Amino acid sequence: MLSRPRTAPARSLSDDQPPAGTIPLRPRARIAGAPFGQTRGSSRGGVADPLTSRPYRPGDDPRRIDRHASARLSAAYGDDRYVIREHYAEERLALAFVVDGRPTMALHPRELGWLHKPSTVSAARAVVEASGRSVGALFRRLDELPVDLPGGGGLAFYVSDFLVLPAADVWARLLERRWEIVPVVVQDPVWEQSFPDVAGTTIPFADPASGKVRLVRLTRREVTRLRLRNEARLQAILSALERGGLEPVLLGTAEPSAVHQAFADWAARRRRPRRWAS
Repeated sequence: MLSRPRTAPARSLSDDQPPAGTIPLRPRARIAGAPFGQTRGSSRGGVADPLTSRPYRPGDDPRRIDRHASARLSAAYGDDRYVIREHYAEERLALAFVVDGRPTMALHPRELGWLHKPSTVSAARAVVEASGRSVGALFRRLDELPVDLPGGGGLAFYVSDFLVLPAADVWARLLERRWEIVPVVVQDPVWEQSFPDVAGTTIPFADPASGKVRLVRLTRREVTRLRLRNEARLQAILSALERGGLEPVLLGTAEPSAVHQAFADWAARRRRPRRWAS
């Protein structure tokens, strides 16, 4: 019987411990990307992701012979029978990093001491871009939600405070092209995800359109109403995204290690099977 040389299986960085400061990027669906990558592709030709077995054909690489299956088949038929194991190819992952251009994403001025959203966006982009480099992914940054990305699939990180949800038809066109959308929700944990007890205190507010800061004094009733509204709004945003089959990342800080941890938690959740609501 033909012997198959012992060769170490190919390893994918997406399955190993990722480099420091990065996260594993695992699309749930197979992609149809550029060849010679490290992500599960939809075509055949790799060595690390078994697909199926078939009888040996002249011209097949002897290294792909499954010796154990061939031995069992040969014993059953009483002559030499060879079985080839086929694998999925490993292809190059495509990443898109899209930032919501609405005025509220430019808030808040650093001098107010609130969450500076552009800094959070920069920290998030650093994690995604470094993680993409670690697996040789194609990375592109876009300033608006893309509707013209090529087909074949990939991960599209959409960063927004989601105070206004994107139009459903825009996301539908991405899904048709097999892009997997990852919503990254950026909101100040004190002033947008909730609201502090500042009744009777003069506080600065920034206008989303102009950025102009004005001083406001709120009553206790107004503070309570804002807190309940903001907490209900955040829950409604996350629930709406999850009902759509999406897995959001919630960011309320620009601190790099905390942003990385939020993405790492997201990546860890993706290792568990999805639980679909009935």
